[in-house]
Amino acid sequence: MGTREWHVVRVPPVDSFEGMIPLNLYLSPQATSHAFESPQSAWHYIEESVDRLNWVKGALSALELAAAEVDWDGDFRITPYVGALPWAAPLSDEAARYLLVKQDNNGSCFIISAGFPVPLAPYQQNHRSTVVRVEQPST
Repeated sequence: MGTREWHVVRVPPVDSFEGMIPLNLYLSPQATSHAFESPQSAWHYIEESVDRLNWVKGALSALELAAAEVDWDGDFRITPYVGALPWAAPLSDEAARYLLVKQDNNGSCFIISAGFPVPLAPYQQNHRSTVVRVEQPST
């Protein structure tokens, strides 16, 4: 187990999710259409799936821990989306992933990211942000 630092930022409502994928598709890679040529290819696929699941668990745990600080009501208007920047996170060699959650009551959105020294969203006066540490299994 290790502790990971997550940034949780509340941003104004957005309605464009271009370039992101719904959380259910991110967690459910196309296993039925994937052909495994060897045990190594199967293990690689399994490890990738475990990494994705642990990452999402960390992001959702961070949002829950930060709820009071960022005014998240604990609900979703639509399924969360996962996005990634086209470069690695500066503090690690993993993809610069983020989770975007849209709240039901007023459409406020929350960006949850890890591995960055600063939040992904640019600071504006109406933003609320916090940093939380989440205990996660090592992958």
